[in-house]
This record gives sequence, structure tokens and C-alpha cells, in this order.
Amino acid sequence: MCHAPPEPEKEAPPIRWSLTKRVALRFATLYSLLYFLPMPFSALLDAMKMEAASAFTSKVVQGIWLPIANFAARTAWHVQEPIVYRETGSGDRLFDYMVVFSSLVIAAIGTVVWSLIDRKRNHYRSTYEFLRVVLRYSLAIILMSYGFSKAMQFPPLQPSQLTTEFGQETPMGMLWNFMGSSLGYSLFSGVSKSRLVSLCCFAARRP
Repeated sequence: MCHAPPEPEKEAPPIRWSLTKRVALRFATLYSLLYFLPMPFSALLDAMKMEAASAFTSKVVQGIWLPIANFAARTAWHVQEPIVYRETGSGDRLFDYMVVFSSLVIAAIGTVVWSLIDRKRNHYRSTYEFLRVVLRYSLAIILMSYGFSKAMQFPPLQPSQLTTEFGQETPMGMLWNFMGSSLGYSLFSGVSKSRLVSLCCFAARRP
């Protein structure tokens, strides 16, 4: 009895991402690295009680971004007064806005260059997995630092704050007074943020 020879296995078609997906991945990778660095390394140095190394790293990065931020503010937004970096604990300074704007511009330019140099690449699966890890653990570090700081970040309200008129408050001052008026709520918000860290660090992988 004759048996038909087995059919050869068909090779899977090569994976090829769409042009939009490849360009979006390039931009997301460049912008994420510009936005988050050196935060994960600084946080690791702080956790290892290497405050001097962490401060030096942050100072170097600030020294790089400050002239870029001044150039962006002067040329794109017509801000003539130079930006002076001051540590205020806030992320809504003019310096921060210019860093975000400059990161977007640099990432866009880098995406164009990357797309021209690497235009024959079919996909970026390895880069995508790398980006997922960077975003997950960077977000986890941010949530952890904010969550743990909530227990001691907002002091109880003082008489001078209780007698301040509403119209004289700054947006940040109102937020701090609101959080400082309730220790229980501050602890609850801190624990809630800290619990999200487990979702970032131990997220289930797709099959």
C-alpha cells in the first residue's frame, strides 16, 4: 500500500511591522530614554546610600539640559530671561517644560535619522521588549518614591496656613494643605501608589 509523502512544512511568513508602528516605536524609545534618564540610576544610587554619586549624576545631567533648555526657551518661545536651575521639589518649573519640549524635538529629529539609516528593518521586537522593561521599572521607581514619601511629606497645618485666604494660595499650596489636613488620606494615597509597583514589576507576560 502506497503512502503519499508528507507535505513539507510551510515556513512562517516573515514578520514585518507597518511603517507607522516602526516609526512610533523609534520615537517612543528615544523620547522615553531622554525623559527618564538618569532617574533609574539615581534612584538605585540613593537606595545604596550613595548620595554623593547620585547628586553628581543629577548635576551632570542638569548641566547638559540647562543650556538646551535656555536655547529652546529663547528660540522657540522667545523667553529672553535666562533660566536658572533651582531645586524646588516641583516638576512644573519653566526648566522642566523646556526639557520636555526639547526632548520631544530631539526625539523627533532622532526618529527621522534612525528611520533613514535603518529603513530596511522589518520589526523591532527586541527593542519593544527593552522599552517595556524601561517603562515598567521607571514607573515603578516613581510610584515607590512618591508612595513612601506620602507618610511624611505633608506636615500638619499651621495657624498661619489656616488663616490664609483662599485667593492668596498657590495651586501647590492648596494641594499640600489638603493633604496635610488628613494623615489618614495621605497614608491611603501612599499605600495605593506603592501597591501599583507590584503591577509594574510582576506584570503577567503575554503568551
